[in-house]
Amino acid sequence: MKTLMDFSKNMTIASTVPGDSPVAARIDLYLAERFTYFSRTRWQHEIKLGKLLCNGVAVTSPHKPVAPGDIISYEGTGMAEPPVSRAYSIAYDDGLLTVVNKPSNLPVHPSGCFFKNTLLSFLEADMNKKFYPINRIDRETSGLVLFSQRGQSVPLLQKALAEGEKTYFVFVHGRPAEDQFTVSAPIGAARNSLIRKKREAYGDAAESALTRFTKIRECGELTLLKAVIETGRTHQIRAHCLYVGLPVAGDKMYGLDERCYLEFIENGMSEKITSVLGFHRSALHCGSIELTHPVSGKKLLLSAPLPNDLAGLLG
Repeated sequence: MKTLMDFSKNMTIASTVPGDSPVAARIDLYLAERFTYFSRTRWQHEIKLGKLLCNGVAVTSPHKPVAPGDIISYEGTGMAEPPVSRAYSIAYDDGLLTVVNKPSNLPVHPSGCFFKNTLLSFLEADMNKKFYPINRIDRETSGLVLFSQRGQSVPLLQKALAEGEKTYFVFVHGRPAEDQFTVSAPIGAARNSLIRKKREAYGDAAESALTRFTKIRECGELTLLKAVIETGRTHQIRAHCLYVGLPVAGDKMYGLDERCYLEFIENGMSEKITSVLGFHRSALHCGSIELTHPVSGKKLLLSAPLPNDLAGLLG
């Protein structure tokens, strides 16, 4: 059995529920959230057809709970998987904690139409061992991603990461009014967006969020900011930048025009989208992480330099 989707016709695939998934989530909800090329209703249909196994046992109900570590298998059908970059590098490895410098255009784990072409899949194949993601960054975001080599250590490493400091670098359109500023607007589902999964910062949103920004330099019409996140909300930096009128360069969802995201989904990337948004991808990079190792007690400062495409924006 393959560990991730092979995308050959009638090939059984398997996906391990990651350690940051909710405990005892319903299998149909988990599948619909992780693998969005099928709706929840479609996944329920696939379950009723007997195409899903959980830990080798046939699933008969969409209500079945799944927990981190469960292996869900699916008898899939052939489909084309988009190409990705495989140019990752190992920034740190001590046998328990592995830190990877991820390129842009590479999803961290199986999601949407990506099964085989993921950082997790490449890492496990290249290293010939199992890895468990500690944090996630978006497909277009470059920079540091943490993995554990032992599933039982995931909560410890996630706690250490939450108590540490994560620093990003982001190129935005416009100029901030001050060289240093903090955004503390909470984040929730976008209220008037054409994009279902888009997030938005507004006063009565459900999730508290805090980002500290520092202006680094002006780069033509763009500005390079350092962003230190005190909370880890989905799309936090991108939503906070848009909230203060500094949309992220190249960002199809949080950039100058969200309609570019819909066009990208429908027709793929184009020179028109790049021209409108000012860059070919979301100009966001996880540049450093400081944390205390939960086993050795050692303080770690992990870093990843700006990749060449972002460095080219410096002028």
